[in-house]
Amino acid sequence: MLADIQLQSDLVNKLKSVTNVPPGQLAITAKDGIVTLAGRVESQREKWSVVHAAERVAGVRAIVSDLHVALCSDEEIARGILHALNRDLLLSKQAVKVHVRHGWVTLRGTVNRIQQRAALEEAVRNLQGVRGLTSRVTVKPAVRSDKPVAIEK
Repeated sequence: MLADIQLQSDLVNKLKSVTNVPPGQLAITAKDGIVTLAGRVESQREKWSVVHAAERVAGVRAIVSDLHVALCSDEEIARGILHALNRDLLLSKQAVKVHVRHGWVTLRGTVNRIQQRAALEEAVRNLQGVRGLTSRVTVKPAVRSDKPVAIEK
């Protein structure tokens, strides 16, 4: 019992130091090394940060995540994604289609560089209301020529 209380306290302290989620927003229980996280977070990124912070607490053997991402309408999420794409010069000209259903975002299309795909996925994960992300974005391979190159001397 005392170990469970200490584990719960350690977890609360860890979450205070590494996440922006107010401690009162979450319900945290611990029993025999099993931690249950419950409550509402604003984005998939916040949910991810809470779970991964819990993974780094000594004594945590298993995590039960009952965290729910705050709901936004699918249209609000889609508008947020398009706004983020338009404001990022790296992403604004890319051929990417966005599909949102019940807060789950699917991205399809092609980008020129792997950094663009990573930036796109990061931008979507950070938006309020996004419950999950499926990325079907591919990186267009660089054009290669099989013709020999003449070198002048």
